[in-house]
Amino acid sequence: MCNCVRKRPEYLQKGFTLIELIVVFSIMAMLSVAAFASFVSFSNKQVVLDTVANMKTMLYTARSQSLSQSNKPTQCTPGNTCACPTGQQFSGYQVLFCCPVCTGGGCPLIPNVGCPMGCQARNSSGGNDNNEHYELQIMCSGNTYLVDSKDMPSTQIDVNSSSTTRSVLFQPLTGLVTGYGNIVVNGYGTTKTLTVSQTGVISSQ
Repeated sequence: MCNCVRKRPEYLQKGFTLIELIVVFSIMAMLSVAAFASFVSFSNKQVVLDTVANMKTMLYTARSQSLSQSNKPTQCTPGNTCACPTGQQFSGYQVLFCCPVCTGGGCPLIPNVGCPMGCQARNSSGGNDNNEHYELQIMCSGNTYLVDSKDMPSTQIDVNSSSTTRSVLFQPLTGLVTGYGNIVVNGYGTTKTLTVSQTGVISSQ
């Protein structure tokens, strides 16, 4: 009787060499880095898009409240005045796109950008002074009262110097705009433009 041991085929005995393993892991590492970079880029772009959407919502709020001649906004940040005091006449809603470190004397000027005067959020609600912010105000007989404000989510996102306006006022009843123009938002290599026409049409691109 043959006491033979069957050998496995040679191709089944061969394993991976060290070089082959290094190559495989290197490729996997490069793919992981590329995927992570794409994810970060997508996330940053989404932050910019969300910021523009929030700014657009605030502009729509100002417009609708002005058209309805509502001297008391439907939404109000707790602690803010938000309504015209007795004896003062309602004269519209405005949105200000403020520069960093906005104080009681208004926002400091930045080269090539005329920052709006009258920003109030840093006085009443704090916030990150290194970020730009935007705020909704009600106007009453020439006086302004803060309704709402939002910080830019990052110092990397701002209103670009190519913007043609930083202060948009919607007049009551007609909805016509004082300070119409383009608000150019830039961040993380993404640029989006909000446009407010003289008749109050709001669009973005």
